[in-house]
Amino acid sequence: MPKTAKSQVRSYFAATPPKARAALKKIRAAIQSVASGAEDAFSYRIPAFRFEGRLLVWYAAFKNHCSLFPMTGAIRRKLAAALKGYEVSKGTVRLPLQETGQSANHRNASLTRRYTMVFPPIKKEPGPVKLPEPPKPRPPEPWEPARIPRDPEPPKPPGR
Repeated sequence: MPKTAKSQVRSYFAATPPKARAALKKIRAAIQSVASGAEDAFSYRIPAFRFEGRLLVWYAAFKNHCSLFPMTGAIRRKLAAALKGYEVSKGTVRLPLQETGQSANHRNASLTRRYTMVFPPIKKEPGPVKLPEPPKPRPPEPWEPARIPRDPEPPKPPGR
């Protein structure tokens, strides 16, 4: 019998150290407070939320931080002020575990809520498939022999 997303999330939380688990619970609650219709999901071996059939956000715990995924360039630009002071890489924002106190917890939860509010899942309408342009022929290098273009049609033999 396949595991449900809820049971996988529960197992993930159970295997997480207490300090990280507490931070994950706060992140999870912040996401749920913004996306009330979001459902638990489990993808790429980490917990996530699914909203209106699409994955909304992933979150995970590590030794010294918790992370939100995906952190795209558009998200970094939109939340630039809120991300100040956080370690951000190409695909994630890291919320440090060593920060303690109410202000750090509030700051992390606030960022999580903003992240979820700013970028809800987008349903893309199916449209025509745009094919890439064919590559342009490159000019010959000086050491290559010149290519002689062929005639479009071979000459026809004289009629009998």
